[in-house]
Amino acid sequence: CDCGSHSTGCSFGSSRKHCKCETGYKVKNGICTDCDCGSHSIRCSFGSSRKYCSCETGYYDKNGTCTGNKYMQKQFFIRQ
Repeated sequence: CDCGSHSTGCSFGSSRKHCKCETGYKVKNGICTDCDCGSHSIRCSFGSSRKYCSCETGYYDKNGTCTGNKYMQKQFFIRQ
């Protein structure tokens, strides 16, 4: 049972391989893979052959990285 070099455990159950990964890594195609969405990320996951990022308020997932919303940033500066 092998889940890659960033695995903390591997087991078989229900005819499937189950991987446990180090912090910051998620299972992608049976291997523990780096899942980093940037400093404004709340959660990162893999599914349907792509990375999904849940981001802090005011940020959105742009190509796998939590990016600031330019419109909200403009509004913030105008109010000051």
